[in-house]
Amino acid sequence: MNTEFLGTIFKPSKQVTYEDNPVINYYYMKSNVDTLQIIQLGLSLLDA
Repeated sequence: MNTEFLGTIFKPSKQVTYEDNPVINYYYMKSNVDTLQIIQLGLSLLDA
């Protein structure tokens, strides 16, 4: 499954970088996903 969201609303300040703290990265990503609507949903199917 793949999802697409339109842009970002919540961004960290310039003093905070994503690489420094994965908890902060998760917080901003979750906040944006919870606020924004899904614009595209992709599914992959396999018949084996």
